[in-house]
Amino acid sequence: MPIPFPSQNQRILFVICVILIALPSFSVAYDFRGTSPDDYGCLDPFISKIIESYHQSTIQGTRIFMETGNNIRYRYEFILRQGTDKIVTLKMPYSLTWYRKGNVGYIIQYGMREEVSLVLKDLEDVFLERIANETLDFNYSEINYTGIPAYYLFVQFHDDSLFRAIVLQESFQIIRIERQKTDLLSIMVYDNLDNAEERQFQRQINWYEAIPLAEEIAETESESINAELAERQLSMIDSQVPYINRIANEYSIIQTDLLEFKDGRAVFLTIDTGMEAPVGVTIIQLYEGMSFHNIPLRLEDKVPQDYTVYQKRKGLFEVTVVGKTSVSQLEGLCNHILSLLPQDNPPP
Repeated sequence: MPIPFPSQNQRILFVICVILIALPSFSVAYDFRGTSPDDYGCLDPFISKIIESYHQSTIQGTRIFMETGNNIRYRYEFILRQGTDKIVTLKMPYSLTWYRKGNVGYIIQYGMREEVSLVLKDLEDVFLERIANETLDFNYSEINYTGIPAYYLFVQFHDDSLFRAIVLQESFQIIRIERQKTDLLSIMVYDNLDNAEERQFQRQINWYEAIPLAEEIAETESESINAELAERQLSMIDSQVPYINRIANEYSIIQTDLLEFKDGRAVFLTIDTGMEAPVGVTIIQLYEGMSFHNIPLRLEDKVPQDYTVYQKRKGLFEVTVVGKTSVSQLEGLCNHILSLLPQDNPPP
């Protein structure tokens, strides 16, 4: 599973290790209560600053989305965002990427890219759209959230729907949102949030837009499609990560993905090892001068109960394997993949 590594040359906005189902119970005496917009149609300055910060920022991070009610849903996602354009890569419980550029959205799965007719939105988008366009009553207070100065925000819309959010005081970035309905609680929480660069976002968008559209290969027979897609994916990644072919020679690679960071890159693989089910593999490769020092190996709290995980580091590489099998089998797989990686880290 993807765990972005903190850069040693930049300030980490927010990192937590333990994910809670509900927001902590704060003894909150609200510092401010208000209504937005006012009688003249102007947004409250506090609400306006949240929206402005979102539109002007470029960030990367990982987050958990959970929904409880009649059914429980769980997702673990990597996100790279520039303003309102974003790339969201799901890594648990299945692999899928969607991205939005302007008002056009695409879903990428099984090596194909497909445009969707509806504008793709997540809970964050829904919340920001509503506070920007609807009448609401809100309360907020200053809190200390896991050692970080933040605001606890409570929002009630005039249709009686409720949102709770935690917003960082310094950057006004949203790190947690809860939406409460009668029988449904939706939670989105960042467990790692950091600044990113616009060129980093553009490189990633360019990489995804090079993936063929589904209609471009729709008339090709399915067996040929799978072979062509696998070849294209490996070829695209091999140009930046030469060791990928060593792994492909050892295992059947079902799906591949590549993400770049300021201080390294991550390769995500779904491979068939002959075990009961495919195994997810993440290989994080730091650039020269970077280090995993003081970054804990802690993934157990992010893996669903029916999965096991094994993680190991060697030099500038970190390999994580996740699957529905024993830890000993994952350990053997992890060690073998590490043996296939280069001893010296090439320059980016």
